[in-house]
Amino acid sequence: MSLENSRYHGLDFLRASMMLLGIVLHTGMNYVVHESPELWFQSKNPTLLMDVLLTYIHSFRMPTFFLTAGFFGAMLYRKKGMAETLRNRARRILLPFVIFWPILYIIVASLMLATVHIMEVGEWGLDLSLVKDSPNVPLLSTMHLWFLYYLLIFYLALAVVLSVVRHLGEKTKLKFTSLFEHSVTFNWGLVLVILFTAYLKVPHPFGEVPTGLSFIPSFPFALFYGQFFIFGYLLYVRIELLQVLEKRSWLYLALANMAFLVTLLLIDSEEKGLINVGDTSHIILSLMFASSHWLFAIGLLGVTLKYLKRENRLFRYFTDASYWIYLTHLIFTILFANILYFVEIPSLMKFVIGVCLTFAICTLSYHYLVRSTVVGVLLNGRRYPPKTPCSPLESSGA
Repeated sequence: MSLENSRYHGLDFLRASMMLLGIVLHTGMNYVVHESPELWFQSKNPTLLMDVLLTYIHSFRMPTFFLTAGFFGAMLYRKKGMAETLRNRARRILLPFVIFWPILYIIVASLMLATVHIMEVGEWGLDLSLVKDSPNVPLLSTMHLWFLYYLLIFYLALAVVLSVVRHLGEKTKLKFTSLFEHSVTFNWGLVLVILFTAYLKVPHPFGEVPTGLSFIPSFPFALFYGQFFIFGYLLYVRIELLQVLEKRSWLYLALANMAFLVTLLLIDSEEKGLINVGDTSHIILSLMFASSHWLFAIGLLGVTLKYLKRENRLFRYFTDASYWIYLTHLIFTILFANILYFVEIPSLMKFVIGVCLTFAICTLSYHYLVRSTVVGVLLNGRRYPPKTPCSPLESSGA
């Protein structure tokens, strides 16, 4: 079987894993020390460990997700053509967004109002007067579904770009693919894309491009994650280069972790006011953060290709479940943080309880309410029989 016609079960699970990490990320946000305009919850006893954990996850999670999304987008386009690709994305991305966003917005907004009431008044309740305006968080936001919103934008942009590429000469196309090959083989091209990513990060505190939560697309934010989507797409176009990523995967991950450690130290210095935006140290911070994004993403891709070559039944199950789990998890991460607010136990214990209960409830609801229903068809493209052999409680195949 050719590389292009192979089934990439491991990469599918890698993409799903990045979505499942949303539970860890959004639960941990309730217990961080450093304040952010995007945070609505302030724990009575935050722990710095959550800040470190969340920054670490953030350094690779969405870059890896969009890289794999671009890879599978290219696979779909090569096999089905652009018209069917857009129809498929409308069914699997646009329709779930249109259906679930209003429902989730009402529930999540209500829980956030309850959160504010608990922190300000000391008891459960809803009071709009307690809400403070934040210019960084729009009233009507895409919430945690922003990634679906931007995926739609990327696919529409891809359709436009491909229509233009068709009119380019073969010589121009060859130069472009040659440039991409250099970036994947860790020559000057990879340095170039890291420098471009750093350039996008430099204007912002802590080298962090603000999350585009508004329905009005943020061009810097779209450009930031769009580059990973494009990289993933082009990686499928030059499918033979996957072998390069496999061979160098552990090197990439080692370098990524070193870049992250430097990033963490510089973030701490900037938080203490020792570094300002525009300083040389801030530029280095942005460069190291950008390096960690890229090296983690391609390193994780390579490791996955190297060790997860065959389908695994348990992985397949959670790959299917990840969409539903991600859609609904924010409800429970907020709910359990509210419930545990006055419980006098360490924040780390609250974090573990929140993650475990959220994961359990979301998984059980998927298994009994989604997997074999029309909602499963909407999210996974198929309806599994009620007694499917691929149960999360069964041992997985090799």
